[in-house]
Amino acid sequence: RKTRILVANAPEEIGGVTAWRMFWPLRHLAHKYHDLVDIQYSRGQIFPFEFYQTDILLCYRPSEPAHLAVMQQAKTVGCKIVCDYDDDYLNLAVGHPAYWSLGTRKHIIQQALELTDLLWVSTEALAQVYKHANTLVLPNAMLQDDLQNHPADWRKKTFVWAGSDAHREDVDVYGETYRALLRRADRFVWINFMPTWAVSVSAEKNTRVDLQPWIHTERYLEWMRTNEVTAIWKPLLTNQFNRGKTNIAWIVATACGAIC
Repeated sequence: RKTRILVANAPEEIGGVTAWRMFWPLRHLAHKYHDLVDIQYSRGQIFPFEFYQTDILLCYRPSEPAHLAVMQQAKTVGCKIVCDYDDDYLNLAVGHPAYWSLGTRKHIIQQALELTDLLWVSTEALAQVYKHANTLVLPNAMLQDDLQNHPADWRKKTFVWAGSDAHREDVDVYGETYRALLRRADRFVWINFMPTWAVSVSAEKNTRVDLQPWIHTERYLEWMRTNEVTAIWKPLLTNQFNRGKTNIAWIVATACGAIC
């Protein structure tokens, strides 16, 4: 019979890193091995009887007491548990935007790891952080068919930064690099977040600078190609949390024929 997998995540927008770590790989898995796996998704509440119909419980970033309760119930009836962590939630610095929601929950994450049969992480650095006895490094990736087969046109230079205010410090420290980039760019686009100082700097350089609302992950590559992006800028401070970061920006740039 098919292996039955229950994805424990509550319904959410299929976007951001969740698409890279959960929805895209699982969609590919379901299509390629449809005769071997049966993948079901939680609709926000998992009833105890569902664990009797499940072989593997798949959890993404478990970090709340309710997550532990679900994992413990699954264990009681013999389910195997696979967890995925794609960031270093054991070393969030005090003051980080996610500190109160994740940085204060180390004890919960440690208990979740104790219940986990197989841990998925996105980088070797994260494998060293979580130190689970049964860890599989699954790097973020893109199918070859999704890659662009020609480089971007550098006659019109459009540079992009994409992210949230969680990376405010990363961009603040590299303000001078931003000024240097503006001297080379015809257009610079901030996606989802732009620091306030970038407005005055942009005026100094007389370069067109835009703030673009968040772009759904399913449309992100299309937007990048339509706007003929030539480079993605993703500065990161050197710290313990950032050492676990993945190369999604580089993958996206490569898929669009751009550089990162």
